[in-house]
Amino acid sequence: MRIHDLPAHDRPRERLARLGPGALSDAELLALVVDALGAASDAAGSGVMVLRQVLCTRRLLLVLDNVDHHLPNPDWLADGIDRTCGSRVLVTSRRPLGVAGEQCVLLDPLDVPATANAPQTVVDSAAVQLFLRRAPLGSIELSDRVLADIGRLVTMLDGNPLAIEIAAAQMDFNTPAELMHLLDHSLEALDQGPADLEPRHRSIS
Repeated sequence: MRIHDLPAHDRPRERLARLGPGALSDAELLALVVDALGAASDAAGSGVMVLRQVLCTRRLLLVLDNVDHHLPNPDWLADGIDRTCGSRVLVTSRRPLGVAGEQCVLLDPLDVPATANAPQTVVDSAAVQLFLRRAPLGSIELSDRVLADIGRLVTMLDGNPLAIEIAAAQMDFNTPAELMHLLDHSLEALDQGPADLEPRHRSIS
């Protein structure tokens, strides 16, 4: 059973800590997590003790986003999570953390069109739907030819959600066909995401 299948009163409260890239010390990372939990930063005891206390006295789902930028695993992550508590921790990472009791769930790429020559098949593809949602409003005229190009583009990107989002954001100054031509020569075309996105969403590097 998934968390969102539970009745509202049985669901743990969700807390999100965006760790982000950058050179942060263990103390700074822990402070970000404690702050996301709404715990007082000056609470008695060390940050690890505060983290354990919060997770054990509340029923929470703590989401730690972008942890892979801070591996090898920070000591506080292993020391601050008590698996006997009612709270749960969900970590997004491109690599396993190596924490005792860790359960890894590999996310598959989005499905791509079976053929680019059937417009309805293209539109029904999850990869194409994401592309269309992320493309700037009014930047694409959805002719059958353009839809076919989008189907080929997301297939070229192997259904990778981040690559698709970056590609879609470039539709103000490239057509899908032009972007495919650029990608035939270099992946640098996907290192130019919009400046208003988080740094980790601006490049597939």
